[in-house]
Amino acid sequence: MVSPGKTQSAGLWLILVVLLAVCAPICRADTESPDKAAKGNDRPNDYRQVRAPSLSKTEVRRILKKAGFPAKAIPKMLRIARCESALSATAEHVNRDGSANFGLFQIHESNWKDCQFSKAELADPLNNARCAYRIWQRQGYAAWRNCLGKP
Repeated sequence: MVSPGKTQSAGLWLILVVLLAVCAPICRADTESPDKAAKGNDRPNDYRQVRAPSLSKTEVRRILKKAGFPAKAIPKMLRIARCESALSATAEHVNRDGSANFGLFQIHESNWKDCQFSKAELADPLNNARCAYRIWQRQGYAAWRNCLGKP
């Protein structure tokens, strides 16, 4: 015969197992983001570094056009900005090697001087898009391959 204490204990264990089964996919999604970032998967940046509200898609389209992107490139660059920064002009990501990516298009610090912008100037979304345009002219979409998936 099973005592009442053991029955209650078994019931609690069953509830715990069910809760873990329901919660696991949700909890795992949050904890996997940094690992995926380290492996270079499709959402490379840690959005906890975002310090400002996001821009609208319309605003980013306008900025891309003003920065010089041709109309046919704008949808893909908008997708890249959403992936890289969640459309935040001040998103920042520090890489494992200590280098940093900054702004709407997560411009790597090695490109800041080449684009003739400081980190502070890259917080301006138009400056960030202008720098992204210069990079795009030289490399195409290769600089943002993590956000575009496999070709």
